Amino acid sequence: MTVHKVTARRAKAAPTLSYIYRGEGHEHDVNLIKHIGGNVFTQDPIERNKFGLPENIDVSELAKEFEEQADLHKSKGRKLFKHYIISLAPGEQLEPHQWFEHINSDYLPALGYDNSCKWIACQHDDKEHSHVHIFTCMVKGDGELVKTQNDVMLGFDSIRRLENKYNLQKLESPDQNWGKHFSKGELKHYGSRKEAESSDWGAIIRARFNQIQTENGGKLPNTMTKLVLALANKGIEVKARLDDEGKIIGLSFKADDGAWLAASRIKKSRLTFPNLQRKEGVSYVPERDNAAFGIGNNELKLSISVDITEVQFAKIKVFKAKVKVRKRSNAKLSAGFTFCSSKQAYQIMIMSQTIMELLKALFGSDKQFKWEQKEHNDYLYQNSVDYNLVEKEETFNQLKADHKNWIDGGGGGGGETELC
Repeated sequence: MTVHKVTARRAKAAPTLSYIYRGEGHEHDVNLIKHIGGNVFTQDPIERNKFGLPENIDVSELAKEFEEQADLHKSKGRKLFKHYIISLAPGEQLEPHQWFEHINSDYLPALGYDNSCKWIACQHDDKEHSHVHIFTCMVKGDGELVKTQNDVMLGFDSIRRLENKYNLQKLESPDQNWGKHFSKGELKHYGSRKEAESSDWGAIIRARFNQIQTENGGKLPNTMTKLVLALANKGIEVKARLDDEGKIIGLSFKADDGAWLAASRIKKSRLTFPNLQRKEGVSYVPERDNAAFGIGNNELKLSISVDITEVQFAKIKVFKAKVKVRKRSNAKLSAGFTFCSSKQAYQIMIMSQTIMELLKALFGSDKQFKWEQKEHNDYLYQNSVDYNLVEKEETFNQLKADHKNWIDGGGGGGGETELC
């Protein structure tokens, strides 16, 4: 099985070249190394003794050539170098010319590099698995940069082609299984891949998706409703994120007592809402599947507008009522609110509460209203909300005096709040 690693961008060429060729900071001996070459003018920096082992390695000229290429970039960015590592399975081997051909004609072009980008490669055979280090400058001949945001997945596609060409052991790409490509920083933080996986709630969710797929004949359930029910049986909750029109734009998942995780953090290549449909074959029909996500199929949308006076406007400002206030073109003031949500029971509760606040702010009352709220549709609300309304005009006048600067500074169109 062949794997590749992508490291963070580098600001200087010399430290990484010393790491690759001289073994400075390397985690294994660097004796059985071979300069594969690249598209650079500098010759092999390795001088060898009579036994063929490295004796003197000077990467200064090589570093200088890479730095000169980086100088073509005139923008602010200074981290202009990348370091890639491709490793074969233990016991497998490729010759330097085979590595050169694949890196030059397949791997780097797949990542977006062209012939104007400088690169070199060096083969290491000291460990049980042979591997190559590739060092690149991201600056093209015209001074523009190679875009490397997606080089992890693009690199895996190239590695699969390498395996097929030389009949190497094959490994599924992460977008075809339920694994995760942990960055070098993540592995360093956790200490090992095993620790990283055990500390990752996403790994638990991916494992349960894998169980569902295995139990379902190698594929996920074919509708969103069936998938949500299958996940619920495995202890996974699903939450849909909606846009302003109530359409699903994203999904989050939660396992047991863990945190909610966006699908893109768990398995972007498979579990985002579009990829579940496009890649996994999970059908979504709003009229059929919205109920499984807890989304009402018939959304309630109400708008109310009431003409108000300057005094009533001031009351709204003082009491911070959850309504929008605006001044029309004819200088008349109006108060209103628009309410929209996909949870119908929650809609009605909030709508009614807002109406009470509107009545309280505009008209006052000598009575006390008590709003009784019960647990409903898995939403927990407070047991009661008391509305103590202003009984006398002088009480309001006192409040107005206390908040004079705030009210006067509000203007006719201020204090807008939309309930959504």
